[in-house]
Amino acid sequence: MRAHRLAKGWLQKQLGKEVALDNTAISHFEKGSHIPRRDVTLRIDKALDADGAIFKLRDELDDNPDAKWLQRFLKEYARATTIHHITDFTPAVLETVEHTRLALEAGLPLYGGDLESKVAFRAELCEIMLRPDPPRFQVILGGSGSPHPDG
Repeated sequence: MRAHRLAKGWLQKQLGKEVALDNTAISHFEKGSHIPRRDVTLRIDKALDADGAIFKLRDELDDNPDAKWLQRFLKEYARATTIHHITDFTPAVLETVEHTRLALEAGLPLYGGDLESKVAFRAELCEIMLRPDPPRFQVILGGSGSPHPDG
């Protein structure tokens, strides 16, 4: 992203203005500490006339097991003593491998990325819960369409 921005002669502030973002967000994206949503990536790609190059890179970074944000997330998750989860779906750490694969495969057209990398990341999350001293896991599972938690 930085190379495309500099080739255009823009400052981070100029790119931010063009895509309705703060220059701080642009800085985070360029450093790789944050991954922009797909819609934001499309706006950036278009503004920088990158012909899809930035959008393609976004999916590669999002699924890269070495991505800074993923490593930071796993580190925090691994050192947690309690994990609170509120969802309408089965939490990833409670899914079977088969369910994980089917759910992620169904989401590929929307979210993109590499299925095997996504499955591997989920497996790392599950390993944390299977260690001898796992964090306490608390979940509020809301029913579909129900305003009240089911359990």
